[in-house]
Amino acid sequence: MKLALLGISHETNTFSQVPADYGAFNIYRGDEIAQEYQTSQTTNAGFLQISEDQDVQVVPLLFAIT
Repeated sequence: MKLALLGISHETNTFSQVPADYGAFNIYRGDEIAQEYQTSQTTNAGFLQISEDQDVQVVPLLFAIT
């Protein structure tokens, strides 16, 4: 089974004076996602771990985070 890994992570509130424009995001593609998150304590790391433990092929596509 293949599992696509992609997402957007952004924390905001209505009182922020800082706009969240495109330049505020770090965008990771493909293998960059695994390199950045493999050893982190994040949901992405959990999905990547599944590919090692189960019969699942995780395909990292795109992840954007502010």
